[in-house]
Amino acid sequence: MGLTTTDRQTLDELLAGELDTAFRRRMLTVFELLGLADGDRLLDCGCGRGVALAYARELRPGSCRLGLDADLGELVAMGGAGDPSLRVCASAEALPFPDAAFDRLIASEVLEHVEDDRAMLAELHRVLAPGGIAAVTVPNARFPFAYDPVNAICGRLGRPVRRGPLAGIWTHHRRLYDAEMLRERAAAAGFEVGPVIPLTRACLPFQHLLLYGIGKPLVRGGWLPRSMTAGADRVSRPAGRRSPLDPVAALRDLIRRIDRANQRPGGDRSVNLAVGLRRPSDDGR
Repeated sequence: MGLTTTDRQTLDELLAGELDTAFRRRMLTVFELLGLADGDRLLDCGCGRGVALAYARELRPGSCRLGLDADLGELVAMGGAGDPSLRVCASAEALPFPDAAFDRLIASEVLEHVEDDRAMLAELHRVLAPGGIAAVTVPNARFPFAYDPVNAICGRLGRPVRRGPLAGIWTHHRRLYDAEMLRERAAAAGFEVGPVIPLTRACLPFQHLLLYGIGKPLVRGGWLPRSMTAGADRVSRPAGRRSPLDPVAALRDLIRRIDRANQRPGGDRSVNLAVGLRRPSDDGR
């Protein structure tokens, strides 16, 4: 497992314009855990618009990549970002693939959306070849107050906001996870469970609201000039250094300065949790 120096440079280039430091850290960690090699059969389960598939293609063009998502609209919008001929619309709780069909799996920010996460984990185990690796991330129930102050308060009152611009970390989610819950459910599915890694402890106040509650609808609705949204598809490399007077560049620089604190050791309070899961080599199921 791990990323080479060249791999890290490639991902840094792809993520150079990324405003969401939580997403950036998720992608770096997913590929660190995955250990993807040319020739590997990769499934991105819950691929959305194919961003992780596009990164996998850049890192390992000789891998065989397939994306699955239950949202047909997201797959249609994928366009050229992933592998347009290799995408399937289906439920992650009933994967339409034979046993041991894949060497590597990505399930990033998916478990929290499905009705039965135990069924999904069992399906991931089934379609993963013995010795194969799954890289999984989920939202952390112990998220930083600054990331989503609305749900930090409403959640403690037992009334998390799940819809609308104020939904924050609970957006369309059925559950959040703590490290023990994630370990127990993955182990119950038959996986060997690696260390659970907290990702992104320090962040801009109201970061989720600014980037997703406000920014994402403006970008997808075409309300912002192209000069401000270049690279928002998360696949295009930035064309060059932006002017320091550019408000998007200024916001990104501020977020990056705050993000430097995440390089230091910290506690278990974070935006996301990541874990590498391995199907045992001697598992004959």
